[in-house]
Formats: sequence, C-alpha cells, structure tokens
Amino acid sequence: MTPLEKFFAFLSVLRTYKVPYTLTQVADETLMISYAAPGFRYEVYFDPNDVTYSVFEGTEDVFGDLDVLIADIKERRS
Repeated sequence: MTPLEKFFAFLSVLRTYKVPYTLTQVADETLMISYAAPGFRYEVYFDPNDVTYSVFEGTEDVFGDLDVLIADIKERRS
C-alpha cells in the first residue's frame, strides 16, 4: 500500500469511529493528521515515501495565567 493509500485508509478509520481530526500541510509534500483523546494527542505524518506518527501524553491540566503562557512561548521560541 502506498503512503497515499494509507492516508485515505487512515482517514476512513477516523471517520468510521467518528474521531474528530485536523488535517494540516506541514511541508511541501507532507500532510499531518492530528487528533486527541483524553490524555493523548496524536500526530500522523504522511509524505510520498513514508508514514510516521508521534504520541504525546499529558495530564490535561487547565491553567489560567495568560502571562505564564506567553512567557513559555517566548522561552521556547528564542
């Protein structure tokens, strides 16, 4: 199965199980499908040669201090 065929097969699985997802073009020839479940976030990358994915686990804590968030963004981007 080619990566493009895997892409459409994977979309079919997400749709069959009614999993909300986001589709993003992250490079000229790479598409990413991202979706979340309680405690997890998934990123699945499809390019002409390969399919890879990452799983991010977290506590899903909710924070309210926007200044802390902005400081975190600045620190990670500098």
